[in-house]
Amino acid sequence: AYTGCPSMVMNLWDCDDQVADAIITALCKGVKDGSPLDVALRDAKLQYLLSADPMKAHPSYWATLVLLGDESPVVMRAPWYRRAWMWWLAGAVVAALIFRSMLFKRA
Repeated sequence: AYTGCPSMVMNLWDCDDQVADAIITALCKGVKDGSPLDVALRDAKLQYLLSADPMKAHPSYWATLVLLGDESPVVMRAPWYRRAWMWWLAGAVVAALIFRSMLFKRA
């Protein structure tokens, strides 16, 4: 939170690794699909409950994971090197430098 992270999913007490893995995996799929974080976490927990062993359906297994912070959807942006305009700009700069060096060789 101190480094500027707008939201975190944390656990309130020790939890079973397999349960946490199942919930976090479903949470990541929901976030990737564009759901708000709180909705994605709720859906992940409900999905876990529908497929869980009745012995592990007790809230002490799945209720430990909570969202802290901003619940708005995460906007995934492509890295700078995947943006086409950056490549066009780099190509134009290289072409301009080559053209300029050719002019100076003639002079």
